Amino acid sequence: SRRALAEHPHLENPQGELADLLPGLTGPVDTAFCCLGTTIKQAGSQAAFRAVDYDLVIAFAERARALGARHLLVISALGADANASVFYNRVKGEMEDALRAQGWPQLTIARPSLLLGARQEFRLGERLAAPFMRWLPGKYRGIKATALARALWRLALEEDAGTRVIESKQLRRLGRQEKYRPMSIPHDLISALSAADMLEIDDLHAWQFHLDSEQLAQHHAGQAVVTDTPVLSIECMDGRALRKWHFALAQVLAARFDGEADAWIITGSGDPHRLKCFAAVTGDNSDLPDDAD
Repeated sequence: SRRALAEHPHLENPQGELADLLPGLTGPVDTAFCCLGTTIKQAGSQAAFRAVDYDLVIAFAERARALGARHLLVISALGADANASVFYNRVKGEMEDALRAQGWPQLTIARPSLLLGARQEFRLGERLAAPFMRWLPGKYRGIKATALARALWRLALEEDAGTRVIESKQLRRLGRQEKYRPMSIPHDLISALSAADMLEIDDLHAWQFHLDSEQLAQHHAGQAVVTDTPVLSIECMDGRALRKWHFALAQVLAARFDGEADAWIITGSGDPHRLKCFAAVTGDNSDLPDDAD
């Protein structure tokens, strides 16, 4: 990044001119996010604008692909079209076409409308337009930067091959804030897992987890379950490392709830693990009106 990001124990943050940083980036990389963008006024000329919104985006994508990334999520713009008469929209459309030509296994193109929220630099046009952009219909309505970030994060968790274009209206819906609350304690871990939207295992948050429904159906029917397939699989990122856990049905059934730790204690192939189950609660989102259509 050009400026220092907030510190986090799982964050590596090289700083400097982005074109100079790209050759030094190392992998492996699974998913890449590209949020590069400027304005013609800020860049100073159409050529300088294109150097950022086209050349630098393409260079970033090429480097990410070389490091092993299979999914690229990129922020484009509402109205992007390589044949547009407006220079800004034409460059965005050309950028999208160039990314398609790179042959990504999974490419997600986000086309937000005007981004709402605080900026470090003052943009008069955006400041004047923002109040009206909150009330425009469909894809033209403005979107908060925080909502766009949540939408991209959720899209990154999906595994749909090919290219997809997500317009601003859908981005707003995907970006609705959700809060997670600890669940009331069921009498067994299977019941908790079946109703959970998010897990926390050994202090790491995991939204990617899978329950083997066939094994559970056999168990609930009183049938003997004889298989080496885990009934519970969990994965999440720990910094740049992908962590995975697998538990057999017997291990899940043997889990006990520790009231002092407020967690289920489950033993896998090694040491015991602390597992918490959370349910999603949709946030207020009252800063923007709901879509009528």
